[in-house]
Amino acid sequence: MYYEFVRSPSAGVNTYKITLKVYRDCVPAPDKAGFDDPASVAIGMSDGTYFRRNFNMTRPVISPFSNQSTNNCQLLPPGLCVEEGVYTRNIDLPVDATKSYYIVYQRCCRNNTIFNIISPGQVGATFYVEITPAAQLAQSSCPQFKNFPPLAICAGYSLEFDHSAKDIDGDSLAYEFTAPLAGGGMNNGNGCDALTPTPPCLPPYDDLRYRNPYSPTNPMGGNPALAIDPVTGFLSGKPEVIGQFVVGVKVKEYRNGVLLSENIRDFQFNVTECISVTSALLSGGDSIGESIDFFQCGDNRIVIKNKSIATPNSDYEWQFYYKGDTLIYDTFNFTIDVPESGIFSGIMIINKGLECTDTAQFKFSKYPGLNADYSFQFDTCVGKDITIKNLSTSDGGKLSIYEWNINNINFSNQKEFNFKPDSSGSYKTQLIVEDVNGCRDSIQKDIDYFPIFTREQRTSEKLTGCIPYAAKLEVLEDLNPIKYTAKWDFGDGTDSSGFSTIHSYNNAGNYDVELTISNQYGCEYTKLLKRQVTTYNPPTAGFEYLPTNPNSHKNKVQLLDMSTGGIDWSYIMPNGDTLSGANQNVILQDTGLNPIKQIVENQYGCLDTLSKIIDVTPFNVIYLPNAFTPGIDGKNDTYRPAGINSSLQEYSLKIFDRWGNNVFSSTDWKTGWNGTDQNGLPLPASSYAVSLKAKSGRGEVFEMKGMVLLIR
Repeated sequence: MYYEFVRSPSAGVNTYKITLKVYRDCVPAPDKAGFDDPASVAIGMSDGTYFRRNFNMTRPVISPFSNQSTNNCQLLPPGLCVEEGVYTRNIDLPVDATKSYYIVYQRCCRNNTIFNIISPGQVGATFYVEITPAAQLAQSSCPQFKNFPPLAICAGYSLEFDHSAKDIDGDSLAYEFTAPLAGGGMNNGNGCDALTPTPPCLPPYDDLRYRNPYSPTNPMGGNPALAIDPVTGFLSGKPEVIGQFVVGVKVKEYRNGVLLSENIRDFQFNVTECISVTSALLSGGDSIGESIDFFQCGDNRIVIKNKSIATPNSDYEWQFYYKGDTLIYDTFNFTIDVPESGIFSGIMIINKGLECTDTAQFKFSKYPGLNADYSFQFDTCVGKDITIKNLSTSDGGKLSIYEWNINNINFSNQKEFNFKPDSSGSYKTQLIVEDVNGCRDSIQKDIDYFPIFTREQRTSEKLTGCIPYAAKLEVLEDLNPIKYTAKWDFGDGTDSSGFSTIHSYNNAGNYDVELTISNQYGCEYTKLLKRQVTTYNPPTAGFEYLPTNPNSHKNKVQLLDMSTGGIDWSYIMPNGDTLSGANQNVILQDTGLNPIKQIVENQYGCLDTLSKIIDVTPFNVIYLPNAFTPGIDGKNDTYRPAGINSSLQEYSLKIFDRWGNNVFSSTDWKTGWNGTDQNGLPLPASSYAVSLKAKSGRGEVFEMKGMVLLIR
């Protein structure tokens, strides 16, 4: 805990910023406490009274500290973690020239695994800071420790840690070990022995009791034992016992020989068995190991990568022997510019002067550079050889090896050569050269080889068809449409572009087609395709039918061919049947619309079609008989209309006696009158009136009246 003077808002009043830092293990077990929120803090006076009982501090800023160590040689076991909770709050305090202020926070309990004190799990801690009258009058701030102590100390290794503090007022500081203060206990309630005394109790406080042989001034033992420099605050020693230890460090602030303040840091140190991980390894060129030897050509910048196995906070020293001097560098990797050729060497030392030091050696040969290069040339219009000319140079020796690759395949090991591709395209070429020193260089170039070949360009076969004929014309060569263009003259006064095109010919004849192919360099190839397209006129379909007005009574129809230019004829009938021949006699069974299509073909396979619809009308003829003889001779027993009914959809027959009584009715053409009344009783011989109404499917209306003589 510490305080900072902020300002004096009024005469005789000082504003202080109070800071409390509390530490705990990360991710506490269920029976361990988290950070208090609020933290119960009290402000007391040196006369034993409270200035404020409930100066609570809330919302701590929590930060983790993981795997920190002061030992460059050892890697700490994983999982070590401590969290810091920082509380801050401002307070206005009247200046008191005779009494001190005590800012106090108490909490139980400590880790039960602490090794150097008695009953650690049953005793807590008291954190307080005293603002003396001299400090109040001087409006000073107390010292603050600069560095966070290491989470762990490696057993058997030297500990060196700067535990000094900083003072913003520039006062003199002195350091010493001191006993941390006890506070709180295992009891319930709010008293001084409670888990959280509320309010915290005022001085004096009990010191922690150390287990023999440990003490406040010898808190961890070791050989040599842990010690603190009273002037610098520097901690040193070599702990040997593994465990957890509570250490108290006091810093005293003096101004002109007058003690202004004292501040105690109460902290837990973990002494653990650490893992040694130091191994010096380097990488340069194609060489890797603790002793590397490589060479470099041309490039003046030398880069040696550090591949060592070591702790993150290890130190590195590079010693490079150059022109009789030893150049020292402290970077992780080694980079240097060496302009001249020669053989150079040096070493890299990890953790120089420590127990875990290790050394790696390096040597490299620096040679002049070489430059791979070549040119190429070919006739852009005629598909001939590509001439490859080697332009490579070397500053350090004769070129001894040439390796040429085309499309990732080794093609030649000559210095220069000619290459004739099988087809157009983009060729990925590469040259790798090596000199007598073993230096290598390479270069890649893309050769766009798209000439106009002198050989015949493959196109579509000759085409024939009937007008209007859609002729598909194609260039069958595998030509890159970005590098080449194709133009077609169709021979009918029109043209078009494209490697594949469809052109419609509307007149019969023979057509010469001209194809022109151009490349990106402006070269052209022209090919005349004689009689490439031949087109023919199709026949003309035509037919008539007799009779021109067939009906359901007269439904035999003659199909008469009227086409021209055909050699083969067929008709597709309404039921889907196909009849072959120019003229046909057919019977149309169904009344209504009957579609018939004629197909005519000529000697060139050209077709023409004509469809007609033949309307077969219904045939209806109705007569009313004038007499019938029911029950006499078994003949003519029923009276009904006579005639032909092929499509009646509405029908009504009614019989009336001489007095106008309706003696019979029917809506069924096939149902007749048998000479009885509505009750089925025979009617006498007499004349009866007949009324008939009917309507055909096409709307033809029949209305008939007459007399019928019933004879008995």
